[in-house]
This record gives sequence, C-alpha cells and structure tokens, in this order.
Amino acid sequence: VLALLKQLRRLWREARAVGASTELQEDMRWESARLNRKLKDLLAQPLLAAAVAAPSWVSAMPLAFPFLFQRSVREQLLRCTAFGTSHAILWLQRQWIEERYGTQLRRVEGQLEGRMDLTEHIVSDPRVFIGPARSDFVTLPSRDDLLANAERIVELTHASKAMLEVKFADEGGFGDGVTQSFYTAVATELSSQTDEGGARPLCGPTGLWAEHLPESVVEQRGRRILHSRRGLFPRPCFPGSPESDALCQRFRFLGRLMAKALRDGFVVPLPLCERFFQTVLGEDLPLAALPSPGDGLAGEFVGAAARFAADLRREIAARKPPLQGETLAEF
Repeated sequence: VLALLKQLRRLWREARAVGASTELQEDMRWESARLNRKLKDLLAQPLLAAAVAAPSWVSAMPLAFPFLFQRSVREQLLRCTAFGTSHAILWLQRQWIEERYGTQLRRVEGQLEGRMDLTEHIVSDPRVFIGPARSDFVTLPSRDDLLANAERIVELTHASKAMLEVKFADEGGFGDGVTQSFYTAVATELSSQTDEGGARPLCGPTGLWAEHLPESVVEQRGRRILHSRRGLFPRPCFPGSPESDALCQRFRFLGRLMAKALRDGFVVPLPLCERFFQTVLGEDLPLAALPSPGDGLAGEFVGAAARFAADLRREIAARKPPLQGETLAEF
C-alpha cells in the first residue's frame, strides 16, 4: 500500500508540474496524522531517540516515505538520530537554552557585557547546559583562493564529528558569524562565473553547472553570478570520462560541505535546482525537468518542444478516436 501511495504521489507531482489539470494545482495533504502523532510522542523523549533505542520504523519510514510526515517532525528526527549522540545532545541543549533564555539572549544582542553575564549564567544552569561542543578550529590567512582552501578543509575534517569553526587571520572576528560567512563566501564562489571554462564560458567554476544564457548572469558586488530562474543544475557529462570524474570530485566536496553545515546548524546559500535534489534521491526526472523558455539555460527549445509534445498527446487522448481514414495530422 505504501509503495502504491508513493507511486501515486510521484505521478501527481509530475502532472502538477506540467499543469495537466487545475484540480491538481490545489495543495494536497499527504501527511498521516496518526503517524505524525506517534512520531511526535517518541520524539518527546529525545534521549530515547538519541540513544537509537526507538523502534526501527522511526528511522525507516520517514526515509522511505517522507511525504507522510510533517517537515518540522522530520527535522527534529534528523537532529536527534542522524549525527550521533553527541550532536543530538548538543542540539537538545540549544533547544533548552532557546526555550528558557531565548528572549533574554535577543535582548542583550550587541551588548558585550550583558551577553557575557548572561552566558555565564546559562553555563552555570544545570537544567539547560550539559557541556560545550568539541570544535575543529581552522585559521585561514585570508579570503583569497577561498575555494581551494575550502576543499582542503573539507578533505581534512569531513570525517571528524567535531564542529567546524573558521577564522580569518586578517580579520578580527570569530565565532558562529565568521563561520557562517565562510559558508556563504564558498557558495558565492561556486555560483560565480569565472574566465575559466573554455568552450563552455557560462557554466561556473570549472564548468560545474548546466550552461547559462548571457541574460541569466547578473552582476553583484563586482562579480558575475549565475542566476537562472530554476537554479543551478549539474552539467551533463559522458559517464566515465575524465571530465565527469573531475566534476564528481567537486560535487563530493559540495556534499560534504553541506553535510557539515547542516550538522553544525549553518547554511550554504547555494541556489540549487529542485530537480537536482530529485536526481540525488534517485528519482526519474519527467519531461518537465527540461529547460523551458525563460529559465535562462541553454536548451530551452528542447524543453518547449517536449512540453508541446506532451500537450499534444493529452489533447489527442481527450478527443474521440479518429474516424476511418482520419490521420494524425488532421488533429
């Protein structure tokens, strides 16, 4: 039954993407109230989930059938089970601190002395504070050659369970704000248009993304940024070619970078295409995934032709069967 439901939802999404019917445009609730209630009850005992003592369906079902569960519940489950017990406890500690001291922390934002006093009080409160997190401290000389330095950092620390903290030697700041700026700067580098690329000049660094049209490249703070309507999608390569292997290495770096940011509570603001995530999940892409006019990607004519063919098939299917001697051209 669940497999059938999953297939029906996939067909519903494809039909909704191409606008097959106005009825399909309405939001449909696929979530199961009963399953959400059961999972919430289990997550109400977070130490049980963090210790991996919960029933097997708790981790199996949200992974295989995520559309049955609310996003907030799935995120809570991810924080409690995906990154190990130490990170689960750290996340729970943050939730407790936010619940009890969140308003006060926001009130003293920007007040150094008040912030320090409140932090000392939180650390001494055994109801919310268990202990500090272990961190890998990395100091970069500057923001020059940031992409190469980021690849080196991820290569050295991707297997570490400690949080990553980045500091720049030529800047005075440190802490979560600087680390977040590191992730943001790396995302900008990955979506910037450089002079590299050879025959594919609008594919980002080392030809990483699908080719963009000139009108989908925008100027931002003196840099050229790829900005298609659909977002960034990987450039197709012939499997097993040296070019494909090189791009796979870069996407492995991107996956590890995003995993570390997600685990540590940071964001990598890279405008990835929704279809990219479908591909990562192993889903088959429909014809609607092809570039369409206005997307700002090369190959828009192919997408327009595919959409026209799909519309024509639906129109033919909706009409009566052709009379004897009537040809397809007469439709």
